[in-house]
Amino acid sequence: MFGFHGRLGAAAIALTALITPLGVSAQDVPSYARPAYASADETIHGRIRTVDGAFNISVSDDRGFIDSVQLHQGTIINPTGLTLSPGMSVTILGTNAGSAFNANEIDTPYTYDGPLPTPV
Repeated sequence: MFGFHGRLGAAAIALTALITPLGVSAQDVPSYARPAYASADETIHGRIRTVDGAFNISVSDDRGFIDSVQLHQGTIINPTGLTLSPGMSVTILGTNAGSAFNANEIDTPYTYDGPLPTPV
């Protein structure tokens, strides 16, 4: 009924139909998204939208996503002593933590001339 080329063409169309949705959906994920088993560090560049307590911020990243970022005891904020606030430009280094980005270091282009914070 179908020749070799007909079957080959049908197989190519079927394969294309399976692959295409995967490529399209990959564009809708945040810049830091990786499989749960991945451990490579990622970087977010953007502006702080909100600060929610001492350990949670949201960032509008340079790719147009709003990222939920969790800080932890030991997160480095440069310059030391700076208090993060909405509107600040930041570069955040860290890892994917599922529904949030786990920040290990936050760098800002600002300066801080106040006293150094006292260690707890």
